[in-house]
Amino acid sequence: MSKKIGVSISIVLFLLATISLWYYFSSQSKNVFSDELISSVSQKFKTNLKSFLSNAENTTASIKEGDIGNNTDSLTHTELNKVFTEQIKNDKFLKGVILFSNHINYVIIKEEKTWATTYSTPTADSMLDWTRLDENLKIVSQWSDTYNFFMNEKNKNIISRNIKLNGKSTWRIAQSEIPDERDLFVNVIEVTDSKKQKYIIGLLYKTSEMAGNFSDIFKFENPLVNIIDESGNLITPIRTSDTSKITAYNQLSQEVESILKNWVVNKKNQPYSYSFEKFDQVFWTHIDTINHQTIKGFTITISENDIMLSRQQLRMKYLYFAISLFVLGLIVLVFSFFKRRNQRTEIRPLEKHEKETVIKLISEGETEFVEFKSSLRYDYRLEKENKILETVILKSIAAFANAKGGTLFIGVDDDLNILGLENDFSTLKKQDADYFELHLRKLINNQFGISFANENLLLYFNEFEKKQICVIQINASYAPLYLKTKDKQGQQIEKFYVRSGNASQQINSLKEINEYIRRRFKKRN
Repeated sequence: MSKKIGVSISIVLFLLATISLWYYFSSQSKNVFSDELISSVSQKFKTNLKSFLSNAENTTASIKEGDIGNNTDSLTHTELNKVFTEQIKNDKFLKGVILFSNHINYVIIKEEKTWATTYSTPTADSMLDWTRLDENLKIVSQWSDTYNFFMNEKNKNIISRNIKLNGKSTWRIAQSEIPDERDLFVNVIEVTDSKKQKYIIGLLYKTSEMAGNFSDIFKFENPLVNIIDESGNLITPIRTSDTSKITAYNQLSQEVESILKNWVVNKKNQPYSYSFEKFDQVFWTHIDTINHQTIKGFTITISENDIMLSRQQLRMKYLYFAISLFVLGLIVLVFSFFKRRNQRTEIRPLEKHEKETVIKLISEGETEFVEFKSSLRYDYRLEKENKILETVILKSIAAFANAKGGTLFIGVDDDLNILGLENDFSTLKKQDADYFELHLRKLINNQFGISFANENLLLYFNEFEKKQICVIQINASYAPLYLKTKDKQGQQIEKFYVRSGNASQQINSLKEINEYIRRRFKKRN
């Protein structure tokens, strides 16, 4: 990370932290009244509840229009599992299904990544045979128990074979003594198959898992949510495993029922808020309607203490967020300066490329790290020796060293053709690779020094198509490298080259050279 980027990020983080602090202090001075807050929360809950009910209606329609609309009694246990597991997977809220007909009792429930299911006839005894299936509906285990909560005819409040729906649907809640089944919210529907056989289906929703989708209301510690069913009765779908709280909920619900009667008569079903005293504290209840065929509306009840605690927690979130942003901004700022001060270009130990690697590098063409030169000193255009070309090789070495390092191939042209070094050999006193290397190393040592050559270069030869090429691997250098050459007047000058993309570029501006060197080269530790 460059210093400039680090400073920019830090400024943004400090600005966000300042805004968060402003929200914290402004919320301290701004009065938010309880009736105003509960009305706002209820409106958001209403929107989420509509979305949930719409989702449930889609699931109901899908069941009625799908395979289940045929003769259900003809479907085997395995076939029912396939039908309903797909329905459950397609509904993020749905957790299970109960099915009653004159001939079968069926239940399937999703439990983490497995399914628990039972299938029996109405004449079966109280012992239920259960099967646990894995994600692929393969049997994992089987057991029997006498717990027939789903099949209990006495449990009229959840689902019954004798329930009268007249083609409509209704919502029920569980009244089980078992905590895991206490928070079931059940959409009960009646379906008639192609053979005019009627059967009851209960779609099971776990309110503890639904709560995550109603975060605005459940940010409070102990909210009481009641649903007003099609008959105007209150049902409490949101439950808790804490028995003491359930007792308190039941007592609060009695107060809410009284308020509901007043609301129906005096407020004509218009959204309205009430306050009352219970358990030595003040509670607020908001009542609202919802346009749905099986649910008339809802009530939300929250204590004054809970509302105040929620306000304070929200304010503290702004403060904690601001502190976190300030700390993060300081870390980024310090890190960017510290890294710049201590970062230095690493010189990696150079290892000779395997022949396969050389072939791959050549096949990929010139890049930021690869360059090809046809020869060291033989001019293919003039078809004779041209010592000026030696400077071109030295320029490429300097450019790689001043940048990030790279590999220079001599004896390969820009079209990736292997030309070899034979023409270069012919210009030398001794026409072989050894003398070529001796001559090249002398050029490099004279230009950049023996220390640089020993520490930053690896020079070797490869043979392809019976032609030799020279490979020079160059490490990024610790210090800037200048190419010493002569101008038109014969005066010695120094030029500064860097690798940019797939080309070696000269930097002419002294100011730009200094800035590049300042950013690129660091003091060695």
